[in-house]
Amino acid sequence: MKLRGILLSALLLLITLAISVWWFRTMERKPEWQWRPASAEMREQPLLLAARFLEKNGLKVRQIPDLSTHQQELPQAGVIVLPWRNSSLARSDHDALMRWVNAGGVLFTSTGGRDYDDDDKLIDPRESDQLLRELDLQHAEYDPTHEDDEHDSEDDASTLAQLSLPGVDHALQIDTDMLAALQPGKVSPAWSDETGPYLLAYRHGRGWIVLTSGIQHLLANGSLQQRDHAELLWHVSRLAGPSANVWLVSGQSNLPWYTLLWMKLPWPLLGLALLLPLALWRASCRFGPLLPNEASPRRAILEHIDGSARWLWQREAGRHHLLSAARQALRQRIANRLPELSRLPDHELIRVLSLRYEVPATALEQALTGRCPSHPAQFTARIALLQSLRNRL
Repeated sequence: MKLRGILLSALLLLITLAISVWWFRTMERKPEWQWRPASAEMREQPLLLAARFLEKNGLKVRQIPDLSTHQQELPQAGVIVLPWRNSSLARSDHDALMRWVNAGGVLFTSTGGRDYDDDDKLIDPRESDQLLRELDLQHAEYDPTHEDDEHDSEDDASTLAQLSLPGVDHALQIDTDMLAALQPGKVSPAWSDETGPYLLAYRHGRGWIVLTSGIQHLLANGSLQQRDHAELLWHVSRLAGPSANVWLVSGQSNLPWYTLLWMKLPWPLLGLALLLPLALWRASCRFGPLLPNEASPRRAILEHIDGSARWLWQREAGRHHLLSAARQALRQRIANRLPELSRLPDHELIRVLSLRYEVPATALEQALTGRCPSHPAQFTARIALLQSLRNRL
C-alpha cells in the first residue's frame, strides 16, 4: 500500500509537470487595451500631446486659446498651427496674417469640412473664405478613398495617403478616413499627397501655407500617435527653421462684442472715456441738485380783492367797470331807502342829494354821471364820494 501511494503521487506529479510545460510553451501573454477617459487637462487642451512632442524635440511651443487676441505678436511666431480657423475673419486680420506668412511664417491650418445646401449640392467655400478664394482651392466632389462607406478605417489601407515631403527620404502615411479630398484650381501647390489630394502646401512669399480639411483629425490628442501624424507635424514645424517658435491655437472662440470693440478702436474709446466725466461735470454745474417743490402760498381774501382791483385799474374797461359798480350800488340803496327819489331825473336827484346831505353838486354830478377819469386821485375821490353817500343813506 505504501509503494502504491508513492507511485500514484509520482504519476500525478509527472502529469502536473507535463501540463505546466505545455502551458508555458503554448500560451503567451497578450496585453489588452482598456479605454480610459481623457484627463481634464487633455480635454481642455486638445493639442496637449502635440505641444509636449515638439517640446521634447527641442522646439519652443506656445499654446494660445485664440489667434485674434494675439495679432500684434505675430512677428514672434515662426509656425502657427491653426486647426479651427475662422473663415469669416476680418479683412484686416486676414491681411496681417498673410503679411506674416509672406515674411517667412508657416501657417498649418484647415479648410473645413464639406457643406451642402438644401438640394444636396456641394457649397463652394471660396465664396465666404478669403484664404481659399486667394488660393483658388475648394473641396472635391469625388473622393477616391471614401467611395465605399462600409470599410473599416483602421484596417483598410485605402484610407491611407502617401505624402512625400521635400528633404525627407521616405514617404509619410496619413490617415484620411476623417478628411475630405481637396481640388486645387489655378494656383498650383508646391507639394501634396499622391491620393486625394488631402494635404497641400503652397509657397507664399518666403513662407508656407499647408492646408488640409481638418488638422484636428491628424494632430489632436487622440490622433497624433496614429500613422505618421507626429512626424508630419515635426517636418512642417521645421519649414520655418530648426529653432522656430511654434504657436498651437487650441480654439477659435467668439469674443464678446465689447472685447472686439476695444481691440479695434482703443483710442476712440479712451477719448470717450475722458469726455464722459467732463460732460457729467458740466451738467452737474449747470443744473445742480434737484430742489424740492415749494408749497403754494395762501392769500387772504382782502389780498385777492386788492389784486383784482389793481388788475382792473390797469385797464380802461376795468376802471369803467369799478366806477359803474359803485354807481349801481348807490342807486340800489336809494331805491331801497328812498324810493320816491329813485324816480326823479338825474339832475333833480343830484340837487336833492346835495341839499339833503350837504355834498357839492358839481362833485356829485361828476361822480354819478360823469366820464370815468384816468387819473388815480380823481378816480379815488369819486369812488370815495359814492361810497360815503351810500353809507349815509
